[in-house]
Amino acid sequence: MSGSQPSQKHRPTTEATQQAAPGHIEIDGVRLKLSHPYEAAGQWIGQQEVLMQLLACWISVDDSDLPLTPRLIGSPGVGKTQLAIAAAKAQGRPLYIYQCTADTRPEDLLITPVLSQGGEIAYHASPLVTAMITGGICILDEGNRMN
Repeated sequence: MSGSQPSQKHRPTTEATQQAAPGHIEIDGVRLKLSHPYEAAGQWIGQQEVLMQLLACWISVDDSDLPLTPRLIGSPGVGKTQLAIAAAKAQGRPLYIYQCTADTRPEDLLITPVLSQGGEIAYHASPLVTAMITGGICILDEGNRMN
């Protein structure tokens, strides 16, 4: 799986979805500013069976199959986030990370209207929405902290 490109079914297929400008997309006439993908060097060393188990969650045998959405649990510092980063890299898919806090609200995971220069409203897609649109992977880091 390493180095493979995302399959066609993980890319946006809606005809109403079109690229508006770099870092933006237009959906049904609404222009969204997309989040930037996370990029960092590094590799997963050891415990290949754990990485393979996570990758197995995303296997689709049939077009009607939906990939699983695993929840990685464990003690702090054991490498849960690094494991998810390695899995996204192995899939060759863009990775987006949202750092959750106790103050994270459901609407923070969607689209945020922002007053931009010139007094217009700009719509910013969260890392989760950006991953859904681009066919990427989103890590809700420290998701257990959310209410």
